[in-house]
Amino acid sequence: MKRFLFAGLLLICLTLCSCSRKKTAEQEAAVPVQIEQSAEDPIPEEIYIEENEPQEYQTLDYLEDESNYSSPVIQNTPEEHEVEPVEKRLTDAYNRLKAMEYGTEKFLPVKNGDSSILIHYSNKNAVRLFYDELFRLVKKEYWKMDSVEDAKITGTEEYYYNEDSKKPYEKKIQTESAVFVSNFNENGLIIRTEKFVDNKSCSVTEIIYDSKDRITSEVVTEGGIVKKQLFNYTVTDQAELNDQDPVPPDYKYYENDMLITTTTYVKKGFYSTTIWFDKENCVKADYENFVKVREVYYTNGVERRVKNYE
Repeated sequence: MKRFLFAGLLLICLTLCSCSRKKTAEQEAAVPVQIEQSAEDPIPEEIYIEENEPQEYQTLDYLEDESNYSSPVIQNTPEEHEVEPVEKRLTDAYNRLKAMEYGTEKFLPVKNGDSSILIHYSNKNAVRLFYDELFRLVKKEYWKMDSVEDAKITGTEEYYYNEDSKKPYEKKIQTESAVFVSNFNENGLIIRTEKFVDNKSCSVTEIIYDSKDRITSEVVTEGGIVKKQLFNYTVTDQAELNDQDPVPPDYKYYENDMLITTTTYVKKGFYSTTIWFDKENCVKADYENFVKVREVYYTNGVERRVKNYE
């Protein structure tokens, strides 16, 4: 019961803090990082390419896991003597949930007119989730509470909907250093994200999907550099159609319209990766069963040197 009394005090604290505090944010300008390519030795004697199984390609933008812009993730501090968490529920006389506790995490549902609020807190972190009358998530507040007196919002997320649509068309994320505005398609997938620092746009990410909701193109524009990734699922679909082992999509990566690297697949474990040093010189590495078997160096499409691996 003491825990739930504490939960009630926390709810009051969060409400007072949200009404009285004005968040201040230190803005940090994003500094673009450019890849410098050396022109002194366009055909190096040897280039090492990792021989392990290739990892799946990660998107360049801020959308894959939202780690670059999303609000902080709640992490529990391990206790000295960990015990199996036990779920506890507090209900009223009508068997309606008033609070729930699971280990070190507490949940407090609150009714506010036609809308609802769910408070989730653990250790020194708390999240308030706001739902409208259609039970759609409209806002998240992320709180950091070092003490009752020193509680502050570290990030917010706001969702916007068209009429009775269950999926948002826009999301706005605000952190202590930047603001991110994302647009969704009709399937609820992010198709565009723009990052703002000091109310100035500093990067834009645009994504295109195929009929299976797979990314086929992703373009990130930041600091005068345009990074483009293209994914082709022809071999992937053929493997699936023939009930073969899954194969990653063919891949191309460009910077400012200059081709940097490509990967093409024959089947699982058999593929070729090409790295371009400039517009004339490149090296192609062939793999069989995920093992590199040869490297071929080209200049203007002409084979210059071949290195075989046993």
